Amino acid sequence: MAQPSDEAAAPPAALPTTGPEAPSPPAPPSAAAQPSPSAPRAPPSPHPAPVEDLDENLDDLVLADPPPLDPVWLQHELDQNLPNPRPVISPLERQPLYAVECRELTARMTAPGARDSHLADGIRVQPLTVTSSLDGSEIPLLAYSLQQEGDQQMEDQQMEDQQMEDEKLEDEQMEDQKLEDEQMEDQPEGDSKGTTTDTTTDTTTDTTTDTTAHTTAHSDSPDYAVLYIHGGGLHIGEADSEELSCRRILKDARLPAVNQDGAAPKTPKTPTLVVYSVGYRIMPQHPASTCVADCIDAYRHVRAAHPDAAATKLLVVGSSSGGELAAFVAQEAAKASMQASATTNRATSDIAGVVLRCPVTSDAFNGEDYIPPVLRPLHTSAANPAFATTLLRRMSRRIPRDDLPYMPLEAPTELLAAQPRHWIQVCTNDMLYSDGVCYAKALQMAGAAGVKVDVVVGWPHTFWLKTPWMDRALEADKAMLRGLAWVAGGPYTVGEEIGWKPMGSR
Repeated sequence: MAQPSDEAAAPPAALPTTGPEAPSPPAPPSAAAQPSPSAPRAPPSPHPAPVEDLDENLDDLVLADPPPLDPVWLQHELDQNLPNPRPVISPLERQPLYAVECRELTARMTAPGARDSHLADGIRVQPLTVTSSLDGSEIPLLAYSLQQEGDQQMEDQQMEDQQMEDEKLEDEQMEDQKLEDEQMEDQPEGDSKGTTTDTTTDTTTDTTTDTTAHTTAHSDSPDYAVLYIHGGGLHIGEADSEELSCRRILKDARLPAVNQDGAAPKTPKTPTLVVYSVGYRIMPQHPASTCVADCIDAYRHVRAAHPDAAATKLLVVGSSSGGELAAFVAQEAAKASMQASATTNRATSDIAGVVLRCPVTSDAFNGEDYIPPVLRPLHTSAANPAFATTLLRRMSRRIPRDDLPYMPLEAPTELLAAQPRHWIQVCTNDMLYSDGVCYAKALQMAGAAGVKVDVVVGWPHTFWLKTPWMDRALEADKAMLRGLAWVAGGPYTVGEEIGWKPMGSR
């Protein structure tokens, strides 16, 4: 997709790579596949509706103009002297800088004494790999899981054993060197027939780790597996770029209990949970189709690692362009279930629920032709520069849809109808605001399992990633956790700090 405000436009994407086992993007939807033109067309509203229950209220979320930015955010812009627009930096320059920024921010937020220091404790991070179905490349996948009782002691013992082994090896090398020196001293000067010894010593320390942990998924059968897909305009970001969100989901989520029959009682509990974050390949080094394929491969890998969909519910979370990829993954899962259940009238996805945060779902910046006709009156933010902020300005793709067959908002109705519960978080001061609202509307019109929308009033695009220390960022994250519990099958709850807030309120 196009770059956010702190990135430069990318060169045209290369033609998609294909292979015999490559996940094939669905064919472009026909006009008949779009939501019915008889669906209601609401005029833009000056204010969003309350967020408590929007199953029947989505038209009320249409905005002609954004509300004023929250004073707290405006003060942050002044304090940081944030330029608008930001200077353009090429993606290749930005990628390593962004990776470092994200890691440093996570370290600061989880440092001892910091507000989120609890997110640094008791978490095991496993580096895994997924084999690409396109070209056999290894796709990074991080697995975050809670340390089991005795894990830390085992790791400490392993470190102690390794240290003792290193010291033993060092002593042996010193003895060998001492013996060699003594033999050289005993040899008569000029005597070439002296005893020859092998002076080559192996100074390589055995650092081999358990390769099983790096090639296979978590061996336990958790109640839930969460596939997390980071954002970054498809141009920046790595598997650990949104690690703070992954850790918060792992430590703070309270998901419904899962019975052996797969039912999800409405009693919250500390879940048995593994969070997987995929480091999909990015543009401009790779085409957008590779970004999509890598995420689909990661989904298939996680599902294969936990094949019992009743015992382990699979949830998908994505932010910004990661929301675009999460939507594509959910649609691919629906397509697979439709093919597997061709004899039934309605497919059931093996993904239990989807959380999208400020998602990209269309190419509205290239014109209304890339928005389904019935949704065009509802999509207002992309064409209105008033929605632009220091975090996200108007975007443009050199190739429409980044050369993908279609965007999530243009998916055939049958794929949307087969979708599980979706919880979608949108920020009012965001040029992608309408992308999230319209995708919720498309799901609702298609008859998906359920959709809820959380509106963050007066704040810009995914601000919680840039300023996680802010109280409002934590509130947005808490709302996300409640949304995650709802898509997992629990009841829908709204925290007091997240309910409807008047314009300009903090």
